[in-house]
Amino acid sequence: MHKTSSTVIYAVLFQAFLMGPLAAFSQVTNDLAHSTAAEQLLQLRKGSLVVRIYMNKNKIDLLQKAIQDPTTSAEKREGLSKTLKDHLEDRETNKKMVIQAFKNNYNFSKVLFIHDYEQKNLKGPASPAIFLNEHGVVDPNIKMETDFYLLAGRGNNDESFIIYSAEGSAMPTHFPDRYNRNVFEGLVALFKKDKMGNYISKLNDALLAKYRAWKQVID
Repeated sequence: MHKTSSTVIYAVLFQAFLMGPLAAFSQVTNDLAHSTAAEQLLQLRKGSLVVRIYMNKNKIDLLQKAIQDPTTSAEKREGLSKTLKDHLEDRETNKKMVIQAFKNNYNFSKVLFIHDYEQKNLKGPASPAIFLNEHGVVDPNIKMETDFYLLAGRGNNDESFIIYSAEGSAMPTHFPDRYNRNVFEGLVALFKKDKMGNYISKLNDALLAKYRAWKQVID
């Protein structure tokens, strides 16, 4: 064998030796990411999704503080009171829409609803009276029946949602935590009357599709 040929072979073998562990590590990392996401999805199927309904409480608190401030003029107080009234009505309407949209379009897991500012009081089955009924009112009779739960919070707007961990952090890679429309679907969605319901339905479908695909592999 020529010296040059031997050198090339040795070089290739050496490179393969170096790249082998890296490729193996990359594969293991990718498999682990899929495994973690799959585990979370399988648990959610038997668990609960807690929907945090965006109320923008900071705005409410600031408006109320300004209204109660003795230095605020009567004219300004009247304007602030109207702004507060409009905001509360808007959030109340949106809250009822969210609850109805999930009830009509989501069936991947059990679903519960809370005001977003109550997340700090969320403690799984041991949570205090923070869950909302179909009318958007806190109902002490509603309890979480599962130990495992994930959160769903407002996305870029009131019509979209993103799924988070129980601690509020991002879900692992490969978990279908949101519905990503392509350009065509985005254009079609513009003409949908019930944009929120359509988004939740698509998110539910994405969860089901990934669950069925992973369940076949795991089983």
